[in-house]
Amino acid sequence: LIIFDLDGVLVDTKNIHFIALNKALKKINNKFVITYNDHLKFYDGLSTYQKLNLLTQQKKLPKKYHEEIWQNKKNMTKNLIKKLVKKDPNISNIFKRLSKKYKIAVATNAIRDTLNDCLEILGINQYINFSISNEDVEFAKPNPQIYLKCMTHFGVSPDETLILEDSPIGRKSALASKAKLLPIEKLGDVTLNNIISHININKKNKLLSNSDKWAS
Repeated sequence: LIIFDLDGVLVDTKNIHFIALNKALKKINNKFVITYNDHLKFYDGLSTYQKLNLLTQQKKLPKKYHEEIWQNKKNMTKNLIKKLVKKDPNISNIFKRLSKKYKIAVATNAIRDTLNDCLEILGINQYINFSISNEDVEFAKPNPQIYLKCMTHFGVSPDETLILEDSPIGRKSALASKAKLLPIEKLGDVTLNNIISHININKKNKLLSNSDKWAS
């Protein structure tokens, strides 16, 4: 099983989420707006509700505004995705090739609407066997539940699973699930060669580990 995160792995939506959140916050009060550095350091990879709870802790954002901000951010994100996210032939080719041998899932801390919109624009739905959003789990990342649900769906173990993640929050979730992690720094790191190489390295390490057990 190969599981892809969405934001920062398949689509470059960091700026989209940053812009949409700040626009929604400005409607309440400019004092709640966050800097891009803070977004990357504290908020990247969190669900919108997690971001709002953190804003309540750090900037004293009243909880009575959470639902209004969430709805405004959702609408703005949807509009920005339609304008800025483009189909990527490289991603399409990767999914087409991998789908011949592996089960493929996409797991994201984004809401289902964002997930569906991005997958439709990318044109890769036909290659995906399972997709899951933060609305499909009780606990979002960094809790590993979202990845464990993927493994349970396919009946595979963590050592049969590779996860591609970019944010610290996502990587923490992936490692907590005990699956293999392929860290992504930028979209250009998502290549067929990198994925296959990582799988082969993990297979080799597993064989060596099993051989050591027999030797002992």
